[in-house]
Amino acid sequence: MLPIKIIRSKSHVVRHTDRTLSESQLSADPDLVAAGWELRFIADGHRMPEARELYEQIGFEVRAEPLPGTDDPDECSSCEDIVQHFHAIYTRRRSS
Repeated sequence: MLPIKIIRSKSHVVRHTDRTLSESQLSADPDLVAAGWELRFIADGHRMPEARELYEQIGFEVRAEPLPGTDDPDECSSCEDIVQHFHAIYTRRRSS
């Protein structure tokens, strides 16, 4: 079994055996931040609906944005396919 490496990137932790998400894939979208959205975390497709529901129940608007792909031509296509299953969860307080 390969050891799991933990990479810290700002407030995000990514576990992997031999691949990491790039800084641009983990960074908040500046346009969304300017519009008042806050990046909460990166969720896989199975947990994203649960996260959306929980944040909505406590009074937040929620956006789930797909992660951007990579511009790395050496990135394998199966890795790119895996990234498509993850979403960046953004929230902001509902307007009164």
